[in-house]
Amino acid sequence: MGETITCCCCGFGIPKVYYDLKYYLLPCPACGLAISHAEPKAVPVVGLATIRKHRAQWIETGFKWFQSEAAVPKPSNWDPVKQLLNIPKEYR
Repeated sequence: MGETITCCCCGFGIPKVYYDLKYYLLPCPACGLAISHAEPKAVPVVGLATIRKHRAQWIETGFKWFQSEAAVPKPSNWDPVKQLLNIPKEYR
């Protein structure tokens, strides 16, 4: 898949090419949390409580893929429960 940036909310490995745009804030294609890609890792623009609330809502709604599949296709082997294990410790 190439280089990825891990979403601090859902643990999705966002393809770096998705962030090779001239925007500083983009939603995670899996969960929709707006993150900054100006840093080498995905940086949230909201606090930890908001991240946790967004994550809980995403889980409660059945892990709905946020982004249009035409823009960022959902991986065929996508396992949202397993990807939650990738969330950086400081954002759990």
